[in-house]
Amino acid sequence: MKKLLNPVIAMVFALAVAGYAQEHRNEHGGRVGGGYIPPHGPPPVRGGTPRQGGYPQGAANRQQRDFRDGEGHPNAPHVHNNGEWVGHDYARDDARFHLEHPFEHGRFRGGFGPEHVFHLQGGDRERFWFNNNYWSVAPFDYG
Repeated sequence: MKKLLNPVIAMVFALAVAGYAQEHRNEHGGRVGGGYIPPHGPPPVRGGTPRQGGYPQGAANRQQRDFRDGEGHPNAPHVHNNGEWVGHDYARDDARFHLEHPFEHGRFRGGFGPEHVFHLQGGDRERFWFNNNYWSVAPFDYG
């Protein structure tokens, strides 16, 4: 009986540790340290211009956009706990996102999802990198 008791205690302890290590939720319902992860992407937008007072067309495209829609909300595109998307309102065919040769230098093979954590290794907004993948920020998003 004693030979069986030690493995059982070890199994119970391992399950308790594994259960404790699972995601914890904060007071807003989101994951601690990560924010809310919506079950799907933003709804499609019709037309070529953003909703909700987006960027004006033409040379005045450098204007800063404000995404704060409530107290304590970030001034960046975000998703509310109820699944409402704020700031993700660009049409699918927006000319700013068109690439003539989208996979000219290969595809991103670094993985996606909450288990993939990437740390910036250098650069600036014009060109930055991590894990041998190189990126840049579009000029209209510099703000």
